[in-house]
Parts: sequence; structure tokens; C-alpha cells
Amino acid sequence: MTRTVIPLTLAAFLVLALALIAGCGGEATTTTAVPSTETTSGGGPEGADLYAADCSSCHGANGQGNIGPALTELTESDIPEIETKVRDGGGGMPSFADTLSEEQIASVAAFVVGLGE
Repeated sequence: MTRTVIPLTLAAFLVLALALIAGCGGEATTTTAVPSTETTSGGGPEGADLYAADCSSCHGANGQGNIGPALTELTESDIPEIETKVRDGGGGMPSFADTLSEEQIASVAAFVVGLGE
């Protein structure tokens, strides 16, 4: 019986891990979660729209965290690091260098900083 349980447990774990990895990043996805309009001022409407389309599935609609870490404690001094992370990815986060312009990356970073206000 133990010989059957271990492979089944391992298979279930692998399926769950692949589902979590596939759920973050990649092509833009449709999401019903929309950040509050009160927080769109930091990155403007474009930053809010990009965040909703590309980031909220992993970081939560209001930056509270989900698969990805919470973003509500970031400040303006973190903007260069945020831009680098969005551009280059790493640590489970996909790179958006091929899908977002530098201006869009800056808008998302400014929006993210506003999530903690």
C-alpha cells in the first residue's frame, strides 16, 4: 500500500506545483479583480490597467499577495528595484521586458508604490 501512496502523493504535488507556476505571468489574462480607483493616481490609469491584467493574479487585486508576495509595503525609494524586477523577472516572477515598454514598466512601478497608501 505504501508503494502506491508515495507515487500518488508525488504526482499530486507536481500537478499542484505546475498549476501554481503556470498561473503567474505569461500572456495577459482576463481577470475580474480590479484595483480600487482610489489607488490609480500613482501610475495613472495605464499603471492600474496593466497591474490588473498582468500582476493581480499573483500579487492580489490590491497588492495583498497571493502566489506572489504582498506589495503594500513598498515606497518610492523601491521604484528602481520594482522596475528591474518587472523588466527582468526572477524568483518565480516572469520577465515583462518583451511585453511592456519602459514607460509601461514605470507606470506599473508607480502604481505598485501607491498600493500601500
